[in-house]
Amino acid sequence: KVESSHATTTRHSQTPSQPWDLSADALLATLLHEFSSHVASRSHHVASDIRQLQNSINESGVDVAICQTEFMKRSNEIFMEQVVGDEESESELEGDEVGVVGDVVDND
Repeated sequence: KVESSHATTTRHSQTPSQPWDLSADALLATLLHEFSSHVASRSHHVASDIRQLQNSINESGVDVAICQTEFMKRSNEIFMEQVVGDEESESELEGDEVGVVGDVVDND
């Protein structure tokens, strides 16, 4: 019995259930063409979206670089103001000391 069921399965798989028809192949070709056109169209849209995203990322990178440069400029300006302010404070202290010493010298 096992051999007869195996033979029946082999016979069914070798014989097609429907005869070949050119119209079925034409329909398949049409469906494959539509599918490939749709995939190509979507691919172009996705590629365009990726390019736009890349441009936006590049613009953001430029904005970040400009911001960093501005912070560095501010840092340098603040440092220079502090150095100049410290030098002016030292000059004023030295001027006060000279005046005090001058007063003391004048009083002697």
